[in-house]
Amino acid sequence: MLCKASLNKLKTVLPSIFFHSLEFDRTWCIVDLEGTHVPKFEAISGRRVCVNRLGIRWIRLTLKGTRYHFSFISFSLQIPTLATIKVSFDSDILCLDAPGMSQLKVPTSEDAYADAPTIRVESAGPIAGGTWSLAFLDCKQHAKGSAWINEYLNKPVDAKETDGRLINGKKIPGKFAFVRSFQDVVDLGSYPPILPLIERAKKNSEYKARFEGNYRRLSDFAPFLLVSKSSAKDLASMCEVGEYPIRSFRGNIVIDGDELEPWAEETWATLEISSTTGAHEPLVVHTIKQCPRCTVPCRDQTTTGQFLFKDNKFMLWKVLKRVFPSKFSDPEWGSWAGVFMGVYIGHNGMEGKLAVGDVITPKNIVPWDAHLKKEKQMKVLAVLGVGVAVVSVGAALLLKQVP
Repeated sequence: MLCKASLNKLKTVLPSIFFHSLEFDRTWCIVDLEGTHVPKFEAISGRRVCVNRLGIRWIRLTLKGTRYHFSFISFSLQIPTLATIKVSFDSDILCLDAPGMSQLKVPTSEDAYADAPTIRVESAGPIAGGTWSLAFLDCKQHAKGSAWINEYLNKPVDAKETDGRLINGKKIPGKFAFVRSFQDVVDLGSYPPILPLIERAKKNSEYKARFEGNYRRLSDFAPFLLVSKSSAKDLASMCEVGEYPIRSFRGNIVIDGDELEPWAEETWATLEISSTTGAHEPLVVHTIKQCPRCTVPCRDQTTTGQFLFKDNKFMLWKVLKRVFPSKFSDPEWGSWAGVFMGVYIGHNGMEGKLAVGDVITPKNIVPWDAHLKKEKQMKVLAVLGVGVAVVSVGAALLLKQVP
């Protein structure tokens, strides 16, 4: 834990770490009814959001009578063209727009889904040698929304560029459902021990505390994913481009600041988010784990979802693996191991508010690889212990041989 003097220094050094944008808890998703995993999508808020036990609430908010609109971020390994769907809110109506389609308006109230069919959605995905599965949620299917999604994703695109493929990425129509989650939630503490990180949380009190009290709906692992624009700028420099789009990293808390060091967020074990005007009480959050990345951040999530670097599709992976090789193979992620970008954050179910312009104050700084160093020390001690034991046994045998 940092001493008081160190904390004051941090506040001076990091005076401009603000929220750049806030995304909503993933409440809606598109489900492939024929079995292919189709990840969810999310929306970004304008200025201020409420936090409940699930993370950031999806409900649109107003601030001083001004309406704030939302832009759409999609992400999918199978259907990158989901990025062409734009989302906004009109009062309590979710609006979807896509090329060549009339606007879809979807109600957000629970009453509108009272008689809708229930679809069980699995939080799962592919890994080398099989699949992983964290949980199931019962969701309600929106009929009109499902029809709209099916019509759009099964449209043909330019055959010259896609070899006759449809917008869904295949040559044959698929079957999709547009669903919304309600009361059913996932307790992070109930995750099956499919990864070493989760297995440790079942046995180790420090790891258990990271997961306790945190819940989610359709997000992939944790209530919050914090990403840094400073780290993205550093990555852009490594990739020799002017800017790397921050939206490709799908964070729901995006931080920025002139004095913010790249990759500093990976060392913030505990941090306090507070209002500069006293508009809301401070919210204390903590790191669950640095986020390993698949290939989705290699795509442009603001337009078509295509690869950012056409001639070097996985440049993100290659660059980060070269610069930070030890992060690529963190054993705590097991089969999920990949390059780091962003941090999974938990808040133990505490309620509160967050707003653009809030200040982040790190409360506890821990090197991201502290667990690796500790394991290495334990192995050294174990080897030394065996050595001492062998020497002791050898000495005892010699003493017995002395007449």
